[in-house]
Amino acid sequence: MCLFCAAIPATVSVGAAARGKINERRQRAEADGSSTGKYNYPIAKITLALVAILLVCAVTYHTVIWPRFGI
Repeated sequence: MCLFCAAIPATVSVGAAARGKINERRQRAEADGSSTGKYNYPIAKITLALVAILLVCAVTYHTVIWPRFGI
């Protein structure tokens, strides 16, 4: 498996873990009645953008670079 193809599921799992941690902190803060913080990171959008970039790189590698150069 190439580097790009292996990085796609890893990126998705890291994004899901980050989103889960943020949701857990938010629920804990709401239960305690404290502030949830001033930052609201768009984890899902960032993860989606990274996966899209990795998909473009994987397609480029498998259709252009590998057949032409055999790397």
